[in-house]
Amino acid sequence: MQPQQLAISQTYTGGQMYAVGLYNIFGGYAIGKVWADKDHPDAKDIHFPIGTVVMKVLFTDVPTDQMPSLVNPLIWNAYVTENYISQKRVFKKMALVQMDLMVRDDRAPHGWVFGNYQYNGKTNHKNMWKNLVPLGIQWGNDPENNDGTWGEFTNPVPAITRRNPNLKETIINPDVEELPPTHLGWNGRLNGPADNYLSSCMSCHMTAQAPAKSPMSPLFFPTAQIPKVASKEWMKWFQNLNCGERFDADKPTSSTDFSLQLAASLQNFFNWRNAGSKMLADRYKQNQKRNADPEQEYEIRRARDPRDQ
Repeated sequence: MQPQQLAISQTYTGGQMYAVGLYNIFGGYAIGKVWADKDHPDAKDIHFPIGTVVMKVLFTDVPTDQMPSLVNPLIWNAYVTENYISQKRVFKKMALVQMDLMVRDDRAPHGWVFGNYQYNGKTNHKNMWKNLVPLGIQWGNDPENNDGTWGEFTNPVPAITRRNPNLKETIINPDVEELPPTHLGWNGRLNGPADNYLSSCMSCHMTAQAPAKSPMSPLFFPTAQIPKVASKEWMKWFQNLNCGERFDADKPTSSTDFSLQLAASLQNFFNWRNAGSKMLADRYKQNQKRNADPEQEYEIRRARDPRDQ
């Protein structure tokens, strides 16, 4: 996490975000169908039924005194890595920052509605969960909203919230007293404070596929391959896809219907299986010691400032 990503006063570097996702009974049923045979998950023709609700709460270890909105914080004690590049796990105090929602609704033009809430402890509710204030909703990527630049409403540093009145498929909370200053997504599209200011909720989630064939954001390509902001290739991530449509229709992959969690679970399974399945008992020895977790390399992706392009 970059300095000033969550607040203009944030100087802490290497901060972490941890999330917990929850699916209601309709979403759980769809996931259960995929994993009915745990050894052979079925990734074909995944569609979440009408009425599916997905909720994700996000917590950070950035010191709360660096974020005015995290006064009176809601804290969970979590067993997490001590910092972004460490493998050592410790108990740390994590503060609630945002909550994301996805709702499968047949009234939505493309099948899904996204919502976002941001924590504002200054509202000072006795029930701290009520300190989550509405940030906005989104039901499309506004693919026509492209002036060929990085966008005057793009806001990498959240000194203020830049609302774009020209968007037709995003609505942002207009109450400047209720909603703390925050960056949004590219050119004002919906995104939460923990998310990338050059993306959007729907932009990320519509790339959900198994196996993955494209990154969640064009910014996740190697630096030399990142398309220019607002270019034709860039706008691939800001098209409108319907529920169940594949982001990479020309590649051998299956849509997971906007569910990045389901996509990640399948991708992890495929990677494990392709690396050498451990499903057979004869791969184990009775006295074999359990191997330590392999070392993992963490790369902090620093998006290029589009003004430099």
